[in-house]
Amino acid sequence: MYEFKLMPFRLCNALATFEFTMDSFLKGLNTDGKVVISSKIPDTITSWVISAFAVDPVFGLGICDNTTKVTVFRPFFIKLNLPYSVVRGETLSLQVMVFNYNSKPITADVTLENGKEEFLFTMSGNEIDGPTKRETKTVTIPPETNMPVIFFITPQKLGYIDLVVSAISAHSGDTVMRKLLVKPEGKTHYKNRAILLDLRLPSTKSVQTAIDVTIPDGIVEGSESISISTIGDLLGPTINNMEQLLRLPVGCGEQNMLNFVPSIVVLEYLDRAHRLSSILREKALSYIETGYQRELTYQREDGSFSAFGKTDRKGSTWFVIFKLTSFVLKAFGQASRHIDVDSEIIKKTMRWLIRHQREDGGFAEPGKVHNKAMQGASGNGVALSVYTLIALMENQQPFHKPHQHINNHPTKLVSRTTRMKN
Repeated sequence: MYEFKLMPFRLCNALATFEFTMDSFLKGLNTDGKVVISSKIPDTITSWVISAFAVDPVFGLGICDNTTKVTVFRPFFIKLNLPYSVVRGETLSLQVMVFNYNSKPITADVTLENGKEEFLFTMSGNEIDGPTKRETKTVTIPPETNMPVIFFITPQKLGYIDLVVSAISAHSGDTVMRKLLVKPEGKTHYKNRAILLDLRLPSTKSVQTAIDVTIPDGIVEGSESISISTIGDLLGPTINNMEQLLRLPVGCGEQNMLNFVPSIVVLEYLDRAHRLSSILREKALSYIETGYQRELTYQREDGSFSAFGKTDRKGSTWFVIFKLTSFVLKAFGQASRHIDVDSEIIKKTMRWLIRHQREDGGFAEPGKVHNKAMQGASGNGVALSVYTLIALMENQQPFHKPHQHINNHPTKLVSRTTRMKN
């Protein structure tokens, strides 16, 4: 036995593993330095490459020049062809492939076990054969080929069921056990309940909460299940999948913003939550820069933005406000904390919006919005005006002082909103 400062190969718990290997393999070492090592090869149809090494205190590590290839092969075996899952009550055609690579034909009994009575055997005409423990079929497999054997079964229990198939001949045999997922019939419905557990107080050591779970009538028998999960963040499971919200901005002006803005929100949230990795930061900044540069191509000469830029007849107020004045007099304003944003672009857009402000302080939509879902409840009327005004007030910094025209109208707009509520 030799001492090593560096193990000759990577192992988990290397010292113990190496000592066990030497004790097991070298205990039969002869005086001439030769040893015979026997090991059982896994029952897998594949090829194994065998090599060897030796360690000497003078010459160091030595590796044999030639390797030996061992092919593991079985002349007789079976294989099951199964779907990922089936629905309870449906009849499944279970195909068992019997392989015979001998030089002579083999007659074998192929048996499907049903000891737990998890399914029913079915006849070819969809007639139930009854709850039997097993079914056997005898087949003759020609040499150097395979033959399918079909069993018709109808699963009766939910979850994973065991399928045990054996093929026995006079001189050889094989047994395979596979699991099949059985899902309930009907359509799955999910009910979620969120509970906040506050353990911030030092005196609070435990919290007990009772939850009533109401299962409606008429559900599929045995299909109900309850699961519980916890996570230490107010956003719940979303925080573990934030990177899924980062998408490369593409498409028209509206589509580009739908992917541009989430990158800003995700970046700032993870940064403030101290959960932002360097890889995610680089990815988010790259997408923000791409979305910003791409959005500039949809700005018109007058400073407005639209879905298709200069090809549209008029710029869209909502597109500027929600995608620019909110998504870029808001989004561009937010993005300026992470990338370089031209202040002249923001000024030009704000001037266009101010020119379209009415005497009563409101804003009208002169253009067409293609993606109506983006507007939400702020697509027109007072809501659109308030949204535009907020975006303008938040982005006055490029003017270095409050813009006079913006400050003249909030009072009118508020009074108008009050009259509408009354």
